[in-house]
Parts: sequence; structure tokens; C-alpha cells
Amino acid sequence: MKKGCLHEKWVLITGAGHGLCRALSLKCSENGAYVIVNDRDFARAQETYELVVQSGGRALCFEMDVTDIQSIARVRDEIIQKIGTISVLINNAGVVVGGSFEEVSLEHHLRTLDINLKGPILVTHQFVQDLMEDSNSVIVNIASASSLIPLPWASTYAASKWGVLGFTESLREEFKLKKRVRPKVIAICPSYISTGMFQGVKLPWLMTWISPESLAKKIVQSIELGKENVLTPWNVVPVPLAKAILPSNWFSALCRWLGVSRSMVEWQGHSMKN
Repeated sequence: MKKGCLHEKWVLITGAGHGLCRALSLKCSENGAYVIVNDRDFARAQETYELVVQSGGRALCFEMDVTDIQSIARVRDEIIQKIGTISVLINNAGVVVGGSFEEVSLEHHLRTLDINLKGPILVTHQFVQDLMEDSNSVIVNIASASSLIPLPWASTYAASKWGVLGFTESLREEFKLKKRVRPKVIAICPSYISTGMFQGVKLPWLMTWISPESLAKKIVQSIELGKENVLTPWNVVPVPLAKAILPSNWFSALCRWLGVSRSMVEWQGHSMKN
């Protein structure tokens, strides 16, 4: 079997305690990577670690809060002591909070921004120098289809993901202007993933749920192929073009007609505590 670019590379995946994070850990390991799992809930990270090891993979496990720079720095120091530098960083830790903007507490709005946007920036800043030392290094940021469209009843979540996409594309262009071929910087923009985070969502017309396993497979493929922006499933792909060519009121009407604009109205996903 041909060995891919992940073979025997150390991959750090943030928030690896459940859902997509866990699927990513297992898929990266399946493709020959050594996986560093972490979560602010160490027990959940430990469960993922054990699944990777039981499947024959090699892994490390840490408790890490992506909103706490001291926590991130401590983990980086331990990683360097144990295995040296990482080759791939996947910024995947995230939360979803739905509800009318004024009814969601300010604490939850700010916590969403802290985890979803501040988190990737803090973690990337802490590890970017290490990644620059590897000629095959990659940074993967999990954005969202909501990085491309308005998402009522999840305004701060959408804002955080718009920020992640802007951060990703800006950092990528900065590296290119500095004539740095690495690290490669990839943005993943999926629609609704079938995890508890999106329970209660009413899918827009023609939209289907994405399983964590199928998305993990697509993310690994994007790393192997060096894709820059991955929009999935197929009906997310034409969104940027539609937004570019349609008048804003037409695009908004299209989102309403497809059911995108009201898809989060009955959201019942994980609470912030989870």
C-alpha cells in the first residue's frame, strides 16, 4: 500500500474527546499518523486515546483548554519533551449555541467566540514555529458552511466561523507572500454534521447530514492532496459563486427559500457545559 504524507507524522487534533474529533483521530491513525488527542475534558480525550491504541495506532493524550494560553504552552512543552515537534495541526475544537440573539446569554456568545475563533488563533500561534521546521507540515482549520452565509439563530457561531475562514485564508496568503511553501493551510467548510451538537436542526432543502466518519475521511484526503478550501457536501460548493453574482437581497431570498435561514430555529444541541 502506498504510504501517504501522514505516515508516521505526529498530528495534533484539538478537542478530540468526541464527535468529529474522535473520528478524525481514528482516521488519521488508520492512515499511519501518530495522533495527539486532547480535550479540556481529559476523561473524554482518554477514551479517544484508548480507541486509537486499541486499533493498533500510536498516540499521546493531554488535557488542554484551547482558550487558555498557559494550558496550550504546557502541552506544547510536554509534546516537545516526549516526541519533538508536530507535523500537522488540526484546529477542530468547537461549540455550537443556537437561539435568538437577545435570548442567548452574553456569556455563551463570548464563550463561543473564545473556543471557536480565539482557540485556533492561540493554538496556531503556539505551534506555528514548530510547524515551519517541517517541510511537509499542514494546518487544518475546521470552519463551516456558515462561514459563507448568514445563519440566523446562530449569529455568534456564524461570526466565529467567518472569522476562522478569514484567519485561514489570510494566514495562507501571508505564507505565500513570504515564499513559504509550508505549512500548508487548509480550511474545511462542512454543512451540518450528524453529532449531538446540531440536534434539532431542520435541514435545508436538498441538504443531507454529514457523518463524522465521512467528513474525517474527506479531511484526511484534503491533507494528502493539499487542497486549500474544502466545501462539502456538493450543494455547499456553489454558494460562494451564488453569493458573488446575485444581488444581496436575492441571495437572502434564496437562503430563505431553501430553508437555510430557519434551519437553526429549533436547535437543541449540546449545552455549553458539554
